[in-house]
Amino acid sequence: MTWWIWLLAAVIALILAWTVSVGRAWRRGGVVADHTPSPGAADGSGPGAVTGEVMMAGALAGMTVVTSAGVAVGRVKDVVFDAASGRVTRLALVDRGLLARPLRVTLPWEAVYALGSDAVMIRGPEVLIPAPEDTPKDNVVGARAVADDGHQVGRVADVLLDVKAGSATVSGFEVRIVAPPKTMLVPVRGPLAASARTVVLSGSGLRLAASELAAFPAAVRALASAGPPTTRVP
Repeated sequence: MTWWIWLLAAVIALILAWTVSVGRAWRRGGVVADHTPSPGAADGSGPGAVTGEVMMAGALAGMTVVTSAGVAVGRVKDVVFDAASGRVTRLALVDRGLLARPLRVTLPWEAVYALGSDAVMIRGPEVLIPAPEDTPKDNVVGARAVADDGHQVGRVADVLLDVKAGSATVSGFEVRIVAPPKTMLVPVRGPLAASARTVVLSGSGLRLAASELAAFPAAVRALASAGPPTTRVP
């Protein structure tokens, strides 16, 4: 009889472990390159207190989306940007349960009213729009970062966003190098065609790379005056 108890306990433990791992996977989030036309903004949603700053896209993953009335409508799963222009188009949402199931609505970036340290504020649920049926899968976090001369630089650890009132644009990539171990913040500009496999960085961007976030805006400005766009299609 004892072995039945042990078997039942083992099965329950496996189910719990699977449930937790699935929940963690959904909550981990990503920064996704979308190669399809993006949905438009909700009418009348206008931006509010979102002002110019540089932030890591990964910081948005897991944030609660809250209306101005204090009602939570979900959590941020993915930051989705247009693969051609680098413009952030929307935030993919999941529910707040253990399994973090995808919601059937999505949040256009233009409808973001304010960003807090742990929440994204919107005016109301009416700014949410139906999520596209074909969900983009090109999560660039973990992609190979390759220089335009062909040598591998490292792996993409995060994506830097230039956040302004009503818009956000990919302005660089956080690249993790194994040997010697270090992290670089590499500025980019121009057309982006990053995929889940590869992000190609220019020599100019790599030479201007910053080692800390405070120095990154200066690197972006320097790259802007350096000449032509700095990324190309992998």
